Amino acid sequence: MSEKATFDKTQALRYGMNYGAVVGILTGVSFLCSIGGAEQVGLGLLSNVMALAAVYVAARMIRAFDREIAPLSFGQTCRMVVYTYFFAILFTAAIQYVYFAVFDQGRFAALIQEMFTQPEYRRMLENMAGEQDVETMIQTTTDTMQRPESATMQLMWMNIFIALFMLLPTALIARIGKGRQ
Repeated sequence: MSEKATFDKTQALRYGMNYGAVVGILTGVSFLCSIGGAEQVGLGLLSNVMALAAVYVAARMIRAFDREIAPLSFGQTCRMVVYTYFFAILFTAAIQYVYFAVFDQGRFAALIQEMFTQPEYRRMLENMAGEQDVETMIQTTTDTMQRPESATMQLMWMNIFIALFMLLPTALIARIGKGRQ
C-alpha cells in the first residue's frame, strides 16, 4: 500500500481549481434556477437544493483529497475550502456574465424593481431610509442591474460574502470523521 503524500500548496491549488469548477457549475445552475424561480416555484426550490448541494459537494471533494491524496490539518482544510470557493466564484461569475449579456434583456432588473415596489419591502426600505432615498435607491439598483458587468460584479461581491460565511461550516463538514480514521 502506497503512503500518502504530504500537503503541497501547488497541488492543493490545482485540485482547488478543479473542485471550484464543479462547485461553480452547481452555483451557476442554482443562480439560473433562482431567476426562473420567480415565475415557477419548482425552480426556486431546485435553486435552494443546488446551493446546499454545492456546499456538500465541496466538503466531500476536500474530504476525499484529505483521505486519498494528502492528509490535511484543519488550517490546510480551510485553505482548500478557500481555493475551491475562490475558483467557484470566478466560474459562477462567468456564467452570470454570459446570462446577463446574452439572455437576460432586463428581466433581472425588472424582478429587483418589482420586489422593491411590493408594500412589505417598500415599508422596510422607508423605515431604513427616507422616502426620497428609497426612490433613488430603487432607480440606482435598477440602472446598475441593466449592465451585465455591473450586475455580475454585484453578485460576485455577494458570492464572496457567502463564501466567507460558509468557509468554516464547509471545513467542519469536510473534517467529519477525521478523528476516527
